[in-house]
Amino acid sequence: MHPALKIRCADSSDLANVTALEESLFGYLSYPFYLFRQVHEAYRSTFYVAEDAGGIVGYVIAIPAEDGITGWFWSVGVHADHVRKGIGQGLVEHTLRGMRSSGIKQAFLSVDPGNSAAIALYTKVGFRVARTEIDYLGPGEDRLIMEVAIS
Repeated sequence: MHPALKIRCADSSDLANVTALEESLFGYLSYPFYLFRQVHEAYRSTFYVAEDAGGIVGYVIAIPAEDGITGWFWSVGVHADHVRKGIGQGLVEHTLRGMRSSGIKQAFLSVDPGNSAAIALYTKVGFRVARTEIDYLGPGEDRLIMEVAIS
């Protein structure tokens, strides 16, 4: 990860940029602005952005489950001009450290089975494929569910 990159909790002034990044990455499956707004209000301590001198280049949202020991990565995104620079890995590892310090023992995420770069990243930081969910995000939108033990 580039030394000038900073990972920090998102603030409300970041939400429009995060929404635009989400839309550029996920198209019709992207989360709308209002969801980012509400997640920011409810889970701001697990909503991070990565920024460099040019602005927001990535983000991650993780949500603790009601049981207090598991959590979900809801969305991870890195701007197309900044992939393969360790930003995604930095965001995920930063989030896993935060989860660990909050008592979370296991984390989950869903990923498109065709997104080999994301699967490789998640595997590199310790995730493994737990199962495949058919039509997870709707018809034709299958997902791998990946999990990692946090110790």
